Amino acid sequence: MKMIIANLKMYLNTLDDVQRYKKDMYHYKDRFIVAPQSIYLEDFVNSGFLVSAQNVSDEDSGPYTGEISPRSLADLNVKYVMIGHCEIRKKYVDEKKCIFGKVSRALDNGLKVILCIGEDKDEDVYEVIDNELRDILPNDNLIISYEPMWAIGNNNIPNVEDLEKIVCFIKDKGYKKVLYGGSVNENNIYELNRISNIDGFLVGSCAVKTDSLKKIIEVVK
Repeated sequence: MKMIIANLKMYLNTLDDVQRYKKDMYHYKDRFIVAPQSIYLEDFVNSGFLVSAQNVSDEDSGPYTGEISPRSLADLNVKYVMIGHCEIRKKYVDEKKCIFGKVSRALDNGLKVILCIGEDKDEDVYEVIDNELRDILPNDNLIISYEPMWAIGNNNIPNVEDLEKIVCFIKDKGYKKVLYGGSVNENNIYELNRISNIDGFLVGSCAVKTDSLKKIIEVVK
């Protein structure tokens, strides 16, 4: 079965929002992985959802105000963590320096890592992928999510042929699971789902709309 990650970003901002979302998606809770804000992780875990954190520290513990310990996530029964999402890479200039440490710490604590990679406009996709995966060894608990930065949030996606080649390029390096993320929605999921070497999808803003997310889940199955 293909994976679906619902990255809720910072859109659900009250407990009422969270309760409504859980109620709407409860019957689908075993068919996707939800990535809410960190303050709502426990709420989703306790409601039986498969849960991913949106980020994690590259340290297990210590004087790191505002960070999230991978050890704490594992203790909370969070199973997955996203690392390297382009919105975080853009906001924090040192993020690239921390990614290797974040991946290593998360894997050491038994978390499954969803590592986001992808090029921006005018960058060579294969060169960027080489650079971003240079120090990251394949691992059974490591999932690569290819997310071209130029495609996020604007309804543009790569063409099918290019996407197939890029996924093959990543898998030829030994990574077993590769997802696609970047403007995935209920309209283009039919085309994207026909790409046989993609193992699932990381859905962003569209995942907040439960009717749209349900349609995506039904198409992907």
